[in-house]
Amino acid sequence: MSYCRDCDEKFERGTILCPSCGDKLAEHSEPIAATTGGDSTWETNDGANAGWGDSVTPDGKSDGTDRQDPSNPKYHDRGLLEFAFAFPIGKGGKPFLLDTVLLFMSFLLVPLFMSYGYSYRLGRAAARGDDEPPDLEFDDWGGLTKDGVIVALAYVAIMIAASIVPIAAFVGVLVVESPTLALLFVGLGFVAMIVGMYVTGAVLPVLLGTGNLMDTFAGGQFLSFALSPHYLKGFLFVVVCNAVLMMVMSAVAFVLVLTVVGIVLLFPLYYLYAVYVANFAFATYGYVYNEAAQAGAVTPVQPTDSLSLE
Repeated sequence: MSYCRDCDEKFERGTILCPSCGDKLAEHSEPIAATTGGDSTWETNDGANAGWGDSVTPDGKSDGTDRQDPSNPKYHDRGLLEFAFAFPIGKGGKPFLLDTVLLFMSFLLVPLFMSYGYSYRLGRAAARGDDEPPDLEFDDWGGLTKDGVIVALAYVAIMIAASIVPIAAFVGVLVVESPTLALLFVGLGFVAMIVGMYVTGAVLPVLLGTGNLMDTFAGGQFLSFALSPHYLKGFLFVVVCNAVLMMVMSAVAFVLVLTVVGIVLLFPLYYLYAVYVANFAFATYGYVYNEAAQAGAVTPVQPTDSLSLE
């Protein structure tokens, strides 16, 4: 409606001048939800009133989290299969090719650690919920090298820890004289090797999520994650996909050898394959950590968190 500020009289909408004093009328806003008649407006449930970017709980109510807020954690909307295969070659494959060049120059050692460092940052980006892999910036070669050294040392420590019981079992086979005991030690060593590799392997996804080596081991975080269904999913996915990729690579290599001329392609193909498989695993473990964070099982990586190791 229109109303007069001087007379405080209301008139039908569209009236321009007050018939009493001649003053110009102003538009009066009606409360949009105060009407009680049959055509009252905005009478919706809590779920419909939630903001477009809000997260809605199963009962239809907003949990107050704005998913579109850049300060909130990000979660992937792609499935693991699509994400893991596409993420390592994102951004037109440029970071992937540069990483391959680093591996090709691995005889200089520093490029090798830089490649390890980039693989870590790629996995960390996946854990952070990024849609694209990070750029490979050579001007940060020092930071990449540092991250790569830490990842390499952590990997060696994991392998040593996972090998302690199998090695002890192997020694037992050499010492005992009973064939039954020797067979028992062999079985024990095999089981211990599988369990050890599985449990210690959980260090990687937790390291991608925490960004800190000390935090990864603090409070047995990696042990808790090793018992989660998210890690089991990622571990089995990596094992199965690596087996498939290896068979595909073997078939391609066999065909290239048969063509004779294609033998020259085997050398660069090996480096491309090695880089892709490594970054595929890092992307997968970053994804499952992000998935676990969305489920509330672990602390999410914030969008403002650094990709480098602390």
